[in-house]
Amino acid sequence: MNNIDIEVFHKNCGEILRLGLSLDGTLSNFLANYFSSAKTNNRNFILEDFFIDITFGKKIELFKEICDREINDFGNKNLIQGEIDNIKNALGIVNSARNKVAHHFAMINHEGVLSLNTGKSVTSIKQDTLVDEVLVKKVGINTQIAQKGLNNMLIILNIGQN
Repeated sequence: MNNIDIEVFHKNCGEILRLGLSLDGTLSNFLANYFSSAKTNNRNFILEDFFIDITFGKKIELFKEICDREINDFGNKNLIQGEIDNIKNALGIVNSARNKVAHHFAMINHEGVLSLNTGKSVTSIKQDTLVDEVLVKKVGINTQIAQKGLNNMLIILNIGQN
């Protein structure tokens, strides 16, 4: 995206935010199912009243803690560390891109490229994030990896199977 195409830039930003929200919803669903039980049936309360106010980053930290506890504290042999690492990595990629789109400034740098920048340096292209089709595809692929992994973990942990 060397030429300045504001419409494509905003379309790509919107798609990254949409993918981030979709993954946030999947992660909220995973957490709500994990922390509720069939006996209390409080999944909707947890999902609608508790996880709605927690940031995506905090939900990712909760997920990481759950994985550590399931493997280290509870000795869950059904979880495979490599698969968990793939989910964590995918969550991190989506969260990083989402945060840049949501919180960085859209700027035309000194080379005439429309990109996202922290605002700390308008001359350092190293800090710029191009919001192009490559980034959108990367976020899309990682959203799918994380969502599939989270849903598989619910099955492995036998959660939400009522």
